[in-house]
Amino acid sequence: MGEVARSVTSHTYPFSQLANTLLQREQLKVVWMLYPDMSSALNFSGGHHDWNDVSHAETYIPELSEPE
Repeated sequence: MGEVARSVTSHTYPFSQLANTLLQREQLKVVWMLYPDMSSALNFSGGHHDWNDVSHAETYIPELSEPE
């Protein structure tokens, strides 16, 4: 419910935007039911991110990472 509530940004027509958001979510659910093999390709939830992974823009320095 929080995700749907955060999607409403229009102060002029909030209920219209809410209805469109709910409609789009339900349409995506129907596509998931019709094409179950594509569920991983249609999953836009972002998944879980391991924040301990070092990105390409970071450098791992073991001497600084170990506790004293």
